[in-house]
Amino acid sequence: MEDISPDAINAVARSLYGETEYDALPEGQVKAAYRKRARIVIGTVSECEQHSRIISTHVAAE
Repeated sequence: MEDISPDAINAVARSLYGETEYDALPEGQVKAAYRKRARIVIGTVSECEQHSRIISTHVAAE
């Protein structure tokens, strides 16, 4: 998977867990776990977009 910017990871984590709650967390294992989950979400969405483009290409070719 391509490199994901820390800003993008933090933005998704804030969106998933609530900006106030996420920002209030102290830096450490919990916040790192939230960022790891956010990275997984970003990767999953990217993968779905890739599959969607492949399917669209095949459908258009038929």
